[in-house]
Amino acid sequence: MKPDEVYPKNRIQEIDGIVEAQAQSERERKQQAYLDSLRTVQQVAFNLKLEQGDGFMQEMEYEQAITAYQEAIQILPDKSNEVNPKINDARDQIRILQEQQQNYNQTIVLA
Repeated sequence: MKPDEVYPKNRIQEIDGIVEAQAQSERERKQQAYLDSLRTVQQVAFNLKLEQGDGFMQEMEYEQAITAYQEAIQILPDKSNEVNPKINDARDQIRILQEQQQNYNQTIVLA
């Protein structure tokens, strides 16, 4: 290559640009794969916490259910609309149990 030739220099710059674009594309692909994997792991953890909370609800362990549901929200905050009704249901059950206990206690005192 002669020092004053423009075509080879332009061609080298063009090839360097292509190589850099391919490298950038590969970095972006790897980053997206990482994000996809992370989202999958988060979704699995979220689902496990929901299942755990649902199990606690069936066992009438409402405080533990609330804790599991809140942990699910911490994992995927954008799914809070899905989880908040479950938390409200657990709180309602706690309130009902407390009212029943108060009624029972009053009945025992009056007896």
